[in-house]
Amino acid sequence: MRTATAAALVTVAVMLLALLRIRPPGLVIRWIWELAEPYPRVRRLLRPPADITVPTWRTAAKLPRRKYPLSWRTRYLQRGGRSRFVLVGGLYLDLTLTPIDVTSLDGREFKNLDTVTMTPGGAGRYFGKFLYEDHHRKSDLFSQIGVGDTFSRTLRRLLRRERWIARRHLSKLPNMPCAVSVHLSQRNRSFYTTFTQMGALSSLQWGSVQRKLLHRTRAGGVLYISGYFRTQLGTDLRDTLLKFPPTLLVCIDHGRFVSGDNPTAEAALLDAFNDKLIDVYFCTLDELRELMKAAGLLADERLGPRDLLTTFGRSRQLPPITVIRSTTQEHGADAFVLLHGEVIGEKRARAKADVDLVVGASNRFNASFVHSLVTNRNHDDLDVEQNLRESVKDALTTALNVWAERQEELDHDTAR
Repeated sequence: MRTATAAALVTVAVMLLALLRIRPPGLVIRWIWELAEPYPRVRRLLRPPADITVPTWRTAAKLPRRKYPLSWRTRYLQRGGRSRFVLVGGLYLDLTLTPIDVTSLDGREFKNLDTVTMTPGGAGRYFGKFLYEDHHRKSDLFSQIGVGDTFSRTLRRLLRRERWIARRHLSKLPNMPCAVSVHLSQRNRSFYTTFTQMGALSSLQWGSVQRKLLHRTRAGGVLYISGYFRTQLGTDLRDTLLKFPPTLLVCIDHGRFVSGDNPTAEAALLDAFNDKLIDVYFCTLDELRELMKAAGLLADERLGPRDLLTTFGRSRQLPPITVIRSTTQEHGADAFVLLHGEVIGEKRARAKADVDLVVGASNRFNASFVHSLVTNRNHDDLDVEQNLRESVKDALTTALNVWAERQEELDHDTAR
């Protein structure tokens, strides 16, 4: 009885601190949480003021990430206001040459280039750029670049001009250049060809960014992982994800890969999927087929997006939310979403441009989907599971419309 009374009094004290906007140390919240363990009602009263005074209290209390379902996480972020966006992975220096009028290379010289642009590139950069342009949200950027070479110096200089970056956390690898991609864009945009030097990005590991990353995500928000198969982020993936707070939505778009090229990273990713440590997975139809092969499943080439998602979903090896983006000449932009093994959304929008034939178009879709998912409060009156279902459907519609309608702006400032 005395313990219950003490826990109740401490809860009242935390409420008063919340009203006064005073933040007690995280360890104090952890001690209070452990004290109230036998009393579920006291814990329920404790959560709201603790969220206000110490948003990081779940991390301090060492509450396991897997204890909280995705439906709880999305509602928490929707009600919590402006979530922090943290991007980890793909960062390049992009050189784009246009127009290219040949489809095969030989020993001749061509003097008809109209534009040569040099910009920061990579999926991480363009996710952040589009998130800022379309939704006015800045992001933290974590990646790795080289030291001393001309390309690395140029990339650092260009990044200083990027208005979407809240904070840069770039680990530096001596005696290595930064990652560089050269894009040859056809005049009619029927396709583009990319030559890439991986450079320092190929050595990016969680260990080089983990300390600052855990600090920046301690209050929750969104973690977006890109360029997975072009880095060493598969090493210690599961152990790292387990350290993040339950209030962090984890998303991944690993990009193009060929099954069997990196079996260790493929196995680590599938393990993280199985353990539900990743919440949202973005991919194309071809990428999903390759992942099915890596999982030991038959990836029937005759199956379309809906049937392929359904087949893979039955294996229970996918994250709670899996989203496929695709385009066709006939219909423009298509998107399909799988939620807890069930295809609940299929949307189509006539694109104003060939959205998959412009380098980086998919990142605009991803940014709008995630932003809508963590900010949409239109279904706040529903229970958490139904709220998640309706929020995912709304996010799919919003992202597809933005993706299809804004692509003409990418003619010169291309993205990957």
